[in-house]
Amino acid sequence: MRQFNEIKNRNELADFLKVPRKQLSYLLYKKGIDNLYTSFDIPKKTGGVRKINAPVDELKEIQKN
Repeated sequence: MRQFNEIKNRNELADFLKVPRKQLSYLLYKKGIDNLYTSFDIPKKTGGVRKINAPVDELKEIQKN
């Protein structure tokens, strides 16, 4: 298996992640980096809030691989 640090381009990254190249391009360029996470706050027991940045479903599927 190829090492992550040996990846040289987007196509090699898609192959490494076992994701169709079109899907990777869509997430990176059409959907945009700013739209890959949903942010929300959760109250802490000790006061204050914890900010959570959760990946959208499409990114979550890639991260599971």
